[in-house]
Amino acid sequence: MSLPDSKWLESTFPELSAFKPLGQGGQKTVYEVNHKVEGTMVLKIIHPRTDVQSVEREILAVKQVQSPRVPKILAHGTCAS
Repeated sequence: MSLPDSKWLESTFPELSAFKPLGQGGQKTVYEVNHKVEGTMVLKIIHPRTDVQSVEREILAVKQVQSPRVPKILAHGTCAS
């Protein structure tokens, strides 16, 4: 799968800038980004045809852990490409 177009990223996530690809796997593409309020953070773009239940389990697990070593999820949702 190719990386999402930079114009699509900028228009879909207007609060983010400086999209730096960190890695790409079978289920997601990960970027380091700059959030206007929160500063440096990570954006994960889940690829189409990924097991949605697996992603939902990951989100739930991360939300249940309160540790400075586990990143917080500020937002998640679905967007059209």
